[in-house]
Amino acid sequence: MHNCEDVAVTDQSNFDDRGVFVFSENCADVEFLRSAAESGVERVDLDSGEYDGFFTADGERLRPRPGNEWNVVFEPTGEFDLESLRGLLRRAHDRGLFKSDPNEPTLVAREMLAWQWAHRWPRWPHWLDRRLHGDGPGRF
Repeated sequence: MHNCEDVAVTDQSNFDDRGVFVFSENCADVEFLRSAAESGVERVDLDSGEYDGFFTADGERLRPRPGNEWNVVFEPTGEFDLESLRGLLRRAHDRGLFKSDPNEPTLVAREMLAWQWAHRWPRWPHWLDRRLHGDGPGRF
């Protein structure tokens, strides 16, 4: 799925503030990135076909492209496919990867952000952790 057909790229203003669902091969895993600008997707994994798709929570497909020799950045395509996003989330939900309703991507994103917050590592002393990471998970 990550080899989407070419679609005109839309305006990128405020795009980096949108979160991204990242689906790995055969939906074995799904991750929600709080920001498209903070992609942890590595180019070598993309090139090897490890990923099935990239979507925003509102269903826009994203086109991955090399950012540098290691990382990937995402471009909006303007192609919205909320049903495909919901289908991929449903498969992940059926595998027990999250509890939220897969038909509500925003709720799934919030659950994933809360989980990431609760399981972050390393755990710093409370005063330092709050300074580095704020008082709670990212808002979405």
